[in-house]
Amino acid sequence: MSLVPLTRRRFLSTLTLAAPASSRVVRVMGALNASQLAFAGIVAAHGSDTDRIEVYRVNDGPWRLSFSTPAAAPRAIVLHPTLPVLYVAHCIAEHRHRPRGSVSAFRIDTSGARLSRMSHDPLTLAATLPDRIAIAPDGRHLVIASTTSAIFNLFPLSSDGALIPTPSPLKLPGLASSRLSVSFRASSSAVLVTTSNCVECLEIRDGSSLERGLPIKASEDSEVQCSSATTLKRELAAQYAASFALLDL
Repeated sequence: MSLVPLTRRRFLSTLTLAAPASSRVVRVMGALNASQLAFAGIVAAHGSDTDRIEVYRVNDGPWRLSFSTPAAAPRAIVLHPTLPVLYVAHCIAEHRHRPRGSVSAFRIDTSGARLSRMSHDPLTLAATLPDRIAIAPDGRHLVIASTTSAIFNLFPLSSDGALIPTPSPLKLPGLASSRLSVSFRASSSAVLVTTSNCVECLEIRDGSSLERGLPIKASEDSEVQCSSATTLKRELAAQYAASFALLDL
């Protein structure tokens, strides 16, 4: 199947938000004149081996597909704040025959507009169908959440952006909600979990675990990196992009 080239106007006219986008992402989406790479997580309507991540070259004009790689249910993706690394939360119910989702890290070849997988790691047991992801502004932690089970997996990251495969889980069943989003405080010291009626603060302890703190009031200063789970609707057979991210070159 041939893909219809995307233009900035066509993309923005078909974009709807599935979760609050950070101000950084909104600003980038509003100015696509410079050279950029766009990453889209494509999920087939009924689930199949056609799930994938696509990489587009973005200039002032049509978007051109440069690369595509298989990836199971890439419902949420996020870029490292300083390194050419892309993280993908796979919204699956089973990984390696156990009830849990998984996460991948991809190295980005910016010159070739290609991805190479660095790792593919499991979440903790019962952390199924993960569909929210966020990274700390300092690039030292990644959090992955499920809106159905309200289990949050905190992954430490190494200096090269690689996942350290020892996630720390925290289950908050009272927060299970399709409108849940995750973000980090500007200080990178805590994860903020936002629902329709509250904001919970999950403190990072000893650099590796989450501990529930007191509910707080949301502010622009505190929510600096929200989930990248935006929805890009495209009239291409029965497929759609479930997640999206942009990288300045």
